Amino acid sequence: MHRCRPYRSADRDACLHLIDQNIPAAFGTNERLDFEAYLATDPSPFFVIEEEAVVACGGVELLGPGQPAEFRWVMVDPAAQGQGLGRVLMLRSLVYVLAETPIRTVAAKTSQHSAAFFARLGLPTTTVAIVPNYWTAGLDLHHLHLHLAADDLPRVREKLWKTNVQMA
Repeated sequence: MHRCRPYRSADRDACLHLIDQNIPAAFGTNERLDFEAYLATDPSPFFVIEEEAVVACGGVELLGPGQPAEFRWVMVDPAAQGQGLGRVLMLRSLVYVLAETPIRTVAAKTSQHSAAFFARLGLPTTTVAIVPNYWTAGLDLHHLHLHLAADDLPRVREKLWKTNVQMA
């Protein structure tokens, strides 16, 4: 069974392996150094999903008062894609934002390949911008805002607990 838990610095190499497996399909080669620097900050809230090994990671960054939270570095091992693990990371991050902060907007900066994924979370979503070839040639930026309401917490928690992933 998969288990979702907070990131630890010992997960660094496994998370770097995940980005390597997702280049160039989901991330540009130039993004690896940015991800490595991000992991060096001991990010929180940032989560990993593991079974025998880490198969997915991602979280949300709190940018400060008056700013939306922002999804960060959500990725799944290509061999584990299609199992709903990215959805679990998103829902876990949304539960954190709703339960622990007054923030009610979460930004997602993603590619055209993942933009529809965010819409399937079932929250009102606004497209802020689309920038062709932003990440690298052929990978466009899709900047989205997901809008939350205080009463979304029970519904988002319920969706999370209905997954087949154990929370730690």
